[in-house]
Amino acid sequence: MIPKISGTYREGKSHANIVTLNGSSFIARGDDPGRCPGDGWQLIASAGKPGPKGKRSEQGPRGERGPAGPAGPTIQRWQVDWERYQATPLMSDGREGPPLELRSLFEQFHTEAR
Repeated sequence: MIPKISGTYREGKSHANIVTLNGSSFIARGDDPGRCPGDGWQLIASAGKPGPKGKRSEQGPRGERGPAGPAGPTIQRWQVDWERYQATPLMSDGREGPPLELRSLFEQFHTEAR
């Protein structure tokens, strides 16, 4: 069997015969090794333990302020769908914003106005 590296092991995906899982590496013992880790896999390299936490140092100086970004799009007008009780904003960049669902608002008003 010629070793072929597959990358990170994902259950349900077909793999080559060398995979990584949780920082460790495994090689398949045969053509259909099954779930990793398991009897069909041999550990090649085990993940090491995390090292000690580093010493905290002082915060460095604040960087310069960057240039202002472009202005965001604004609402140019509203497109009203009278049958669906929706109002969709038409933006200055040509896009449509998400529609406002107004039916429940009108239903609540109708109930409270009685």
